[in-house]
Amino acid sequence: MIIDLEQTERSPVDVDYDVCISGAGVAGITLAKHLADGGRRVLVLEGGGLEYSERSQDVYKGPILGREYFDLDVARLRYLGGTSNHWGGWCRPLDASDFLDRPAIPGAGWPIDRSDLDPYLRPASAILEIEDFPDDRILPGSSQKLKEITFRFSIVSFKDKYLDYLQSSELVTVLTNANLLDILLDTERGEASSFLVRSYGREQFIAAKARNYVLAMGGIENARALLNSNRQRPRGLGNENDLVGRYFMEHLHFDIGYYVFDRSGGLEEIRRFWAPTPSLQRAEAIANCGLRLEPAVGAEEKSILAAAKASLKSIICGDKFATELTRSIKSNFSCPVNPKMASPRLPLDNAGHLRVASEQVPDPSSRVLLTTGTDQFGRRRAGLDWRLSSLDKKTIRTCGLVAGEYFAKQGLGRVKLYDWVLSDSVDFPGLDDGEKVAGFHHMGTTRMGVTASDGVVDGNCRVYGIHNLYVAGSSVFRTAGHVNPTLTIVQLALRLGDTLLAAM
Repeated sequence: MIIDLEQTERSPVDVDYDVCISGAGVAGITLAKHLADGGRRVLVLEGGGLEYSERSQDVYKGPILGREYFDLDVARLRYLGGTSNHWGGWCRPLDASDFLDRPAIPGAGWPIDRSDLDPYLRPASAILEIEDFPDDRILPGSSQKLKEITFRFSIVSFKDKYLDYLQSSELVTVLTNANLLDILLDTERGEASSFLVRSYGREQFIAAKARNYVLAMGGIENARALLNSNRQRPRGLGNENDLVGRYFMEHLHFDIGYYVFDRSGGLEEIRRFWAPTPSLQRAEAIANCGLRLEPAVGAEEKSILAAAKASLKSIICGDKFATELTRSIKSNFSCPVNPKMASPRLPLDNAGHLRVASEQVPDPSSRVLLTTGTDQFGRRRAGLDWRLSSLDKKTIRTCGLVAGEYFAKQGLGRVKLYDWVLSDSVDFPGLDDGEKVAGFHHMGTTRMGVTASDGVVDGNCRVYGIHNLYVAGSSVFRTAGHVNPTLTIVQLALRLGDTLLAAM
């Protein structure tokens, strides 16, 4: 059932719950249904309502303290279904090599292997309503340096897909407008004893109690909740080694150049996805990276559609109110303000854009932290100090150069990389240069670790030092890979569900 905490007059938490989950996005809903399918009673706390509201979205506001990034309150959505209400839909599992120790990447090496997630690939794909993935294909003539990879596209909104289920479920209770303000501990037992929650219009707190507790609020809010819960542990929960909020990672999204191709190569037909092989990553001491070859135009109707989109965008960007309204619906919408960095007009029949979605190397100085500002509930707001490194730049440059070499050697055409890509400096173009910059993928802030000294959670997503508190979502990623995180988030949520089912 779904209960609005703003409206109810009776206590909605007087039931004996097995698990309490804070957050009703992709991870939280997946986990709740999996537990209910196993016969467990679940309480889900959602800070927003059933629809978007400025009141809820305001909780996400916070300053950008490092390099330029999207406003934090437009990078995520805070109502039932979470950011799945406007996500891009691209799906692919992490590579097996992403989980391994990689000498070039300090702090790599998950406490689990991809084989631990493989049993959940098909169930996760079914949830996202996508087809199976074909095997990667080494590009012939690339000297084992490049492979062609496949993405699937999901149209699933978790609110639309699961609203009826959540309303009718006898085992899952969802409290909307239920904001998590504190996590209380039973210090003698070394466990969480309740989630303290409050609605917007009422000052009284409700203590949500269960046998086990899960944070599933996203890569920024999971860390923020642990850091703000500092009444009993002054540094925050799970933060004995000052790791909560650190290692914030994003996927770097940049237009790095363009290519002109021979018409006999077939590159004008569809968007293609290439990636460096693990052997190239080792040989060049780089991270993982996705190359996206996007023809400037295909059929005539694509050209007409692109022109229509460009015209509409120019109209929206010419009006401040229209721009802000569009961003409230589509948070990654941006208006170029520096035309010199905009993608060039390419020849219409034999050219394309070379773009990357690249892995960011984990860096403890790239972090989410608490600021002095507070939200409407008195909790300190999150600030983002996002940092990029020379290895992030080297990864993008190396992949661009290898792609250019492959074009030339195979007679496919020629690649032109932009000057900033070839530069050895750590400079990257920003939002004001018309770049997308990043993928709205917030990862790493409660990272998995083999021990408490190098991670916030263990291989089962349990917070070190609190035996019944867990974290779900991409904040537990130890490294980011280059692919969109949603499929892996669902896999991890299903695996966490099995862990909890086995323990109860």
